[in-house]
Order: sequence, then structure tokens, then C-alpha cells
Amino acid sequence: MAYYGYQINPTVEQRRINGKPTVLSRSYNLYSTIQRADDIEVILPADAGERHFEVDAKVKLVNPKITAEGYKIGTRGFTNYIMHADDIVKL
Repeated sequence: MAYYGYQINPTVEQRRINGKPTVLSRSYNLYSTIQRADDIEVILPADAGERHFEVDAKVKLVNPKITAEGYKIGTRGFTNYIMHADDIVKL
């Protein structure tokens, strides 16, 4: 399955550690060649650094692992799929 990036700037999660803002992770939104209706959030650890790629650039995930988060609103159930990876490499 091929992944394509469409988020130019990552979402950054950070916390203050010893009074200094410290990046914990960066997340990117990608879509795949198989599932185009929904995007998938890919979270990279802070030590991977910030990645920049053009919209619709083909990328490869290094050591991907997927998790699912379920929740309900009223009587309906929903699922968010979140992918963790060690890195994103532009192809």
C-alpha cells in the first residue's frame, strides 16, 4: 500500500520539561492508495525530527504500527486509526 502526504506542516505535541518547551512527537496526516475516504494520522517520535514534503508526495513509513481508538456518540460507534512509525521517508 502506498501512502501520500497532504499535510505540509506537522502537528507538534510538546510539554514543558524543566521550564523549557520540549517536543514529544510530531503527527502528519496521510492518505493511502486503498483507503481514500479517510486520512490516517501518523505519529513520529521527537527524535525523528521534522519532516517536510510536498502535498501528494509519495512516502514510505519506517517500522509502522497501527492502533485503533473507539468511541461512541449517542448510539453510534466510531473508530480512529492511528499509525505510529519511526520515520517517514519521501520516495
